[in-house]
Amino acid sequence: MKINVRFISATNRDLPAEVAAKRFRHDLYFRLDGITLMIPPLRERKDRIASLAVRFIESGAASLGRPVVRIAPDVFPALEAYDWPGNVRELKAVIERGLLLARGGELGVRHLAFSPRIDAVAAASPVAAPAAPPTAVAVAAASVDADDPALAALTPEQHDQRRALIDALEKCSGNQTKAARMLGISRTTMVNRLKLFRISRPRD
Repeated sequence: MKINVRFISATNRDLPAEVAAKRFRHDLYFRLDGITLMIPPLRERKDRIASLAVRFIESGAASLGRPVVRIAPDVFPALEAYDWPGNVRELKAVIERGLLLARGGELGVRHLAFSPRIDAVAAASPVAAPAAPPTAVAVAAASVDADDPALAALTPEQHDQRRALIDALEKCSGNQTKAARMLGISRTTMVNRLKLFRISRPRD
């Protein structure tokens, strides 16, 4: 009996490195390695987030039997400021949860329940050190805390990210490039978060 079969496999591992470490069979790797497509993570494709979010909003509203909801202006910047460790699946889950929380009304940032990030929590809990005078970054952020009601719409996870960002900027004396490297995020994500979290942009 003759059959014509095509195998399609996916992985988030570096297979050549796995083969070299003898954790993946080299003969199986070369049998599978016909055409390889490298798909970058969603955090490196920020320009796709808005269109994907709209698509998930439309499909989610249809599955719930509701009309497509209005989208608040601050939703897309919030989505683009997040790193999406779960990639497109996580974006879809966040949108679907948001539609349930919005209950058919306008979808806002307060409806976006992001997953907690281990690195953000770790960065928000630095090793104990002697108290130091507040830096310009901390003073600016504190003044915004008192005056900007938009911060009340942030999720608990976003407040953790904001605190981690402020701490990193303080440790790096306001140097955005070093702070982004410390948090493991790109410079673009850093700038987006500064805008989203209402933090005065320090000079490098």
